[in-house]
Amino acid sequence: MQGAYEKIEAMFKEIYPSAILYYMYDPYKLIAISDYCVSLGKTTLAIEALAFGKPLFTLPTADTLDDYYVKMGIAQTAFPPGNWSNLLNTVQNGVPPEVTAKVDQYLKEYFYKLDGKSVERAVEVMGTIFETRSGRAKSKRP
Repeated sequence: MQGAYEKIEAMFKEIYPSAILYYMYDPYKLIAISDYCVSLGKTTLAIEALAFGKPLFTLPTADTLDDYYVKMGIAQTAFPPGNWSNLLNTVQNGVPPEVTAKVDQYLKEYFYKLDGKSVERAVEVMGTIFETRSGRAKSKRP
């Protein structure tokens, strides 16, 4: 894996010398500061990047060459390594409308809401659970 990363890093640096790439780092911090996400294979981080509005580019894993997110229409391919045409086009012209439409549809279908209020909803659900348990405990007492 390290060798593949080093090859990809060299290609990025050749095209975009000021790009910052990390092999090991907190991925959530990277999503927060990134403009684009390039993913190797299938990972929930790719979907989280989409949820945070980051355009997604993927490279299939070497063992299957199956580009799962590209097949779904929610990512653009960066395959074979060194083919940055989709990335460069997106930097210049934005995400293609057909990809944006698929991403919007995907996020609406697979996420309840992306409104920044997930903590409030989680607290509400926990409150309901505690109230229900409390009611059951009281009703079981003589």
